[in-house]
Amino acid sequence: MKDSLYEKICLLTMNRVFGYKPAVAHALIRSLGSAGNVFKLDETGLEQALGPFSRWKTSLCQAELDVS
Repeated sequence: MKDSLYEKICLLTMNRVFGYKPAVAHALIRSLGSAGNVFKLDETGLEQALGPFSRWKTSLCQAELDVS
């Protein structure tokens, strides 16, 4: 199955956000089913997935997708 363009953009953005910590990105994708689902989370969902003090919480947003 081929990934959609949106899914590819989400994967690229996660690669840029997480940099040298790909295990975190892979865990989120495994947990939520796709990279696109990560970017559908609201602030509360991100806090539940990453923890309330995560430095990445604010970087997983539409603005970052637009940059990618």
